[in-house]
Amino acid sequence: MGHRLWFHIHQIIRYL
Repeated sequence: MGHRLWFHIHQIIRYL
């Protein structure tokens, strides 16, 4: 737990 969370955060940041 934590690896997928980071991946999601990165995707959100790229979307912004």
